[in-house]
Parts: sequence; C-alpha cells; structure tokens
Amino acid sequence: MKKENSCPPNREPELLGLFRYLNKQLDLSFNARLENLGLTSQQGRVIFYIHYHNIVLNEIIKQSDLENHFHLSKSTISGLVKRLTNNGFIEKADAHHHYAISLTEKAKLTINNFKKANEETRDKLLKGFSEEQKVGMKQSLKLMIENMEGKKDVD
Repeated sequence: MKKENSCPPNREPELLGLFRYLNKQLDLSFNARLENLGLTSQQGRVIFYIHYHNIVLNEIIKQSDLENHFHLSKSTISGLVKRLTNNGFIEKADAHHHYAISLTEKAKLTINNFKKANEETRDKLLKGFSEEQKVGMKQSLKLMIENMEGKKDVD
C-alpha cells in the first residue's frame, strides 16, 4: 500500500512547518527568477543590501557588515563575496584595511531585475488577500519577529 505525504485527518500542519515551507518556496521562486543572471537568491539579497547602503544611504559596507546583517559566518560571507567578485558583481577597495565593498556597473544594471523579481514574488504571494489582511499579516509578522528577538515579553 502506498504511503501518502499528507497530514493525518483532522490535523493541521504545524505553524513552524508552514513557515519553513513558505521560506523554501520563496527561495525557489527567487532562484528561478535570478538564474538567468547567474545569481542565487542569497547573492541577490547581498547585492540588494550593498546597493541600498552604498547608493541610498551613502554608507561604506564591509564584509563584517554583511556577516552581522545576514547572521552568517565569516567563511560563508567570504565565499559569497568571492563568488560575487569573480562573477563581476562587486569589487573590494582597501578602506584602511577593512576592504569596502561596492557594486560594479554590472550589478547596478541588475538592480531593476531584482526589483521586478521582488514585486512579482510579492504579488504572487499576496494574491487574494485584502488590504486589511495584508496590514494585519505584516503586523503579526513584525510581532513574531520581536518575540523571537526578545524585544517583547512572551508569556
């Protein structure tokens, strides 16, 4: 007899399992949209972060900033930076031996593709939700994040 991959009757999937599954689907969607650029969703997020801080906020970004923001190890960020450098998306300049990271022209040209992929994914994700539901969902997610970061007392 074939075993089915579904929940037992009258049992809803656990909330954390749903979050994990949604996160996986979002990564798959972004990876598919960025694949033609030779980038992964994680690399896209790094480029978008650098763009925002370099261009919008006029800040210098170092590898340690990426480690702190993305909560990734030094070796993981080092590998990401190396691949992005080798593929011509970022460059490093010696800013007092801390190596400021900036985007190349190639990366700057891809920012619009990132924005478009972001908008398409957001639209797909929120299809069928009312504006009121979207606002409530955003508030709920922010509260969950605060709870997990220890900013709110949890009963």
